[in-house]
Amino acid sequence: MTLRGVALAGLLMVCAASPSLADDCSGEPGPARLRVLVDGVRAGQGLMTATLYPDIQDRFLKANGQLAVWRVPAAAPVTTMCLRLPAPGRFALAVYDDLNLNGRFDHTTFAPREPYGFSNNPHPFFILPSVRSVTFAAGPGDTTLHIHLIYPEGVGDR
Repeated sequence: MTLRGVALAGLLMVCAASPSLADDCSGEPGPARLRVLVDGVRAGQGLMTATLYPDIQDRFLKANGQLAVWRVPAAAPVTTMCLRLPAPGRFALAVYDDLNLNGRFDHTTFAPREPYGFSNNPHPFFILPSVRSVTFAAGPGDTTLHIHLIYPEGVGDR
């Protein structure tokens, strides 16, 4: 292999290993990417699930109201996710750690049974947040959100 070939192979390996250089995002290529850093993850178990909604109250947290759903293996203490957006705009994001891998956010009538969080990190108490409280703007290029995972009492206790 020539020196040029070795250099090219090395560059490809660096790009593949570096999340800032490699395109590790889900979805169709578009003009905007959303990177989500979910912190406070207590154990690397389950699938971190993120659901993207439009900035419309009637669709937020409703069945079939989402624009996209994506899942990655949970990693402690921070899980990183990335989604390609179809266009810049205003959106809302809900995340949860699907600890039992059943593909649903488990809850009782009054309380969640799995860790969860929202864009803008509201701390809802007995009521769901409004879309207005969790809406964020995604511009062209990369937008990064930091979401702190909330653990319901008795879930994931150490």
